[in-house]
Amino acid sequence: MNSPFENNLYEVILDAINAGVWVWDIESGNEWWSDKYYTLLGYAPGEIKASYSAFIYELVHPDDRHYLIDENYNPILTGVTDPIEIRLKVKNGSYKWFEATGKILLNENGKPVKMTGSIIDRDASKNLQIKLEDSVEVISEQNKRLNNFAHIVSHNLRAHAANIQAILPVIEDSATNNTPVHESLVYLKNISSGLNETINHLDEVVKVQTAINLLKAPIKFKEIFDAVITVLTPAIRQSNAIITTDFSGCPQVNYVYAYLESIVFNLLSNAIKYRHPERSPLINIKTFTKNEKCFLEIADNGLGIDLKQNKDKLFGMYKVFHKHADAKGMGLFITKNQIESLGGKITVQSEPEKGSTFLIQF
Repeated sequence: MNSPFENNLYEVILDAINAGVWVWDIESGNEWWSDKYYTLLGYAPGEIKASYSAFIYELVHPDDRHYLIDENYNPILTGVTDPIEIRLKVKNGSYKWFEATGKILLNENGKPVKMTGSIIDRDASKNLQIKLEDSVEVISEQNKRLNNFAHIVSHNLRAHAANIQAILPVIEDSATNNTPVHESLVYLKNISSGLNETINHLDEVVKVQTAINLLKAPIKFKEIFDAVITVLTPAIRQSNAIITTDFSGCPQVNYVYAYLESIVFNLLSNAIKYRHPERSPLINIKTFTKNEKCFLEIADNGLGIDLKQNKDKLFGMYKVFHKHADAKGMGLFITKNQIESLGGKITVQSEPEKGSTFLIQF
């Protein structure tokens, strides 16, 4: 199809506004794509096949195709009433953001006969917008964690201070009346020990909040898994746990080594610790990629958690949901803070008696 323009003036204009234009004659099947359309995607004019079908199925990001095709995978012949933002694959294989439009021309019978459209490079501004939105979200989450942390500090330290205030008069009275103070000193020692443990826990939380300054590096999941298994081998043997792994979906992630090791250790040790008494632990671990993000999934067949009652408490400090001598209520709290401090998310699906599945987005 020949260019619908009489001279190169329109090409000059399109180049100036950084826009690529195309025209599709629906009845004849002929199509025309401007030179700028090719160059915006990193190609020389005519270097790749230019057609509306190729545009949709070869260039548009799979998650953005719903703007242009219906449930039967046919082109939507109604045009785009408002400009949309979509990702298109450029020559180097990556995706860039573009503003796209599409207009339909109808004949006297209301039948679509021609379709025109344009793409304008919006990658720089869109990525800046995404970064700003991410920054706002990170700041918001940090503020939530800071408020939560302040509440924890206030509550826990106040409790220890109240205990100390309560025991001191008893010690003072005992000393005044020359009565034994041994039992009171034992109480004071226990209170002091609890206070020291609380301060250590709070110190761990403070360290997590500064994770943004820690150095990230590419880490293979198998390397982390092998290191954790070495530590947990006695517990695995004692519980007869069966563990399967599949890291093929996302072999490695750019992360802080100490944090990833801690995350895997906490979730894997919990799966063993809170196993069901009537069956051996079965733990499935896998990684996969979705929407260009890496995920880690750890599923077990253990005791499970009643999320209807405990969903809001699940990742709280000192929250435990099963009786166990070693349960401190710190593992999931620290794990969540480690993940979120590096911009990730953790979610859980669980049912009592059926087990739990933890999903981490990096």
